[in-house]
This record gives sequence, C-alpha cells and structure tokens, in this order.
Amino acid sequence: MKLLAMMALGGAVGRNDIGRIESICSQALSVDKRDLMALMVLADTYWRNKQFDKAISRALQALEFDPNDFYAIRIVAGVYAERGEHESAYRHAKRLLTAGPPTFPPTKETSRTALARFPSKIRVPSDGV
Repeated sequence: MKLLAMMALGGAVGRNDIGRIESICSQALSVDKRDLMALMVLADTYWRNKQFDKAISRALQALEFDPNDFYAIRIVAGVYAERGEHESAYRHAKRLLTAGPPTFPPTKETSRTALARFPSKIRVPSDGV
C-alpha cells in the first residue's frame, strides 16, 4: 500500500468511515491480493463494527498468506468467542502462544521512516510516534 493511501486510510479508520476504508483497501487488494495491511484493516474494522462474517473472512484470508500473523489469529479467536463458538475460539487463542511476536503495524513503521526525513529541528522524538 502506498504512503498516501496509508495516510488516507488512517483518517478513515479514525472516523470509522467503513465505505472509505473498504474503497482504499479494495484498491490496494486489486494491486496486491496479499496486502496484509489492507486485509487486516478490513478485518479489524469489520470486527469493531460487529460484522463478524466479513471480519473472519478477511482475517482467514490474511492467514492464508501468513499463517502465524498474530493480529489475524487474534481477530479470528475474538470473532469466534463473540459468536459463542468457544472451541474454535480456544483453538485459535492457543495459537497466539506460538505465533510470531506481534510487530508494529506497518503504518507505524512507515510513519517512523517518513518522520526521519524531516529536518532535525522539527523531528518528533522517537517515543512520540
């Protein structure tokens, strides 16, 4: 996902503008169907808005590309738990113990990279990102 799209996506997520989020992520996925950021933003947005079928669909799609993605496994476990499917929720929650450690979301890493290009007199401290 390109930097400008990520910035627009951040604003849309902040406003919980599902239509805009879907539009930006669909565009990114049309370029690269393995775009984990787009898949996970969609999964998380759907989960937060109680659209469980869409959330689990996108999270499972992300797991096809990265079977140990911590955030995707967390969303799958959470959706199953909220739907009362406790065996499936437990099975996925258990996977979190062996999944790779959670990493910073790519947007945060991209923000750090972008900020590093600013002149030092206006640079934001690294702990402020």
